[in-house]
Amino acid sequence: MKILTKHFFVGILFLLFACESEIIEFPPPDPFYPTVYSALSAPEMAEKLNLLNEIKDTADVVELDQFGYVNVTSFFPDTFVFNAHNIRQLSFEKINRYSSFLGLNKLPYNEFQELFNFLFLVTAWDLKSSDDGDVDQSILEYWDYIEEILICSMRQKSFNNYVLEWSAIEISFLDDKKGMRIYGQWFSDIYIPENDAIKLDDALNIVIHDCYDKMPSGEFSFNIESMIQNSSKVIRIIDKNDGFEFRICWKVLYQGGYYYIDTQTSEILKGYRYSYL
Repeated sequence: MKILTKHFFVGILFLLFACESEIIEFPPPDPFYPTVYSALSAPEMAEKLNLLNEIKDTADVVELDQFGYVNVTSFFPDTFVFNAHNIRQLSFEKINRYSSFLGLNKLPYNEFQELFNFLFLVTAWDLKSSDDGDVDQSILEYWDYIEEILICSMRQKSFNNYVLEWSAIEISFLDDKKGMRIYGQWFSDIYIPENDAIKLDDALNIVIHDCYDKMPSGEFSFNIESMIQNSSKVIRIIDKNDGFEFRICWKVLYQGGYYYIDTQTSEILKGYRYSYL
């Protein structure tokens, strides 16, 4: 195990960063990178709304966000029995109806059905029990209380075998239990470059250099083996102007925090450690 203190590491850092041009002369990023989702233009939004009106249920209240993703409020009929079976069936029906406005339309049907496997876990659970918070432990992975509202999240955990952070479609119930809301997004079009301009070694050097610049005085240590073993490549969604970008990043864990290093541009997209990073 290699643990380098700040004092010992000064010599290494000098060799790594003595020539600043060496640290910034990476290969150019892929010209098709990154994938950008921008707000729809007025004509694009009008076209989307026309398509939505063609398939919407007249009992639903629907609206589109600036990117064309739908937010559905569906009110239960007076005869609706609020139990797990009916909720499962209605959820599948609504998400299937609005799949193209949730980003699910490009999924193969078998994968689309797999998204609903979680709903079968609630077969024996009467959702009325949520009134007193009595939730079956086996379903807590999928259902949770957020501000006293029961919410189910279908998380898009990966894209092309890369971890995709912070993407989900959610189902929640209205306070009076007379309806449900469905909202969120699933991403099917993300460009993945064939080659990384920034290798893992480059990312580690960037992290170490940044830590060295920003650490308070005193000793600190780098467990290089641990940093390598706990590093992974992920897709990070980054807000950008009137839209957002999908960045392929090295996620480098470091004691007390982590860094996201763009694999094409070498940018530090997010890095923190306690209060001084």
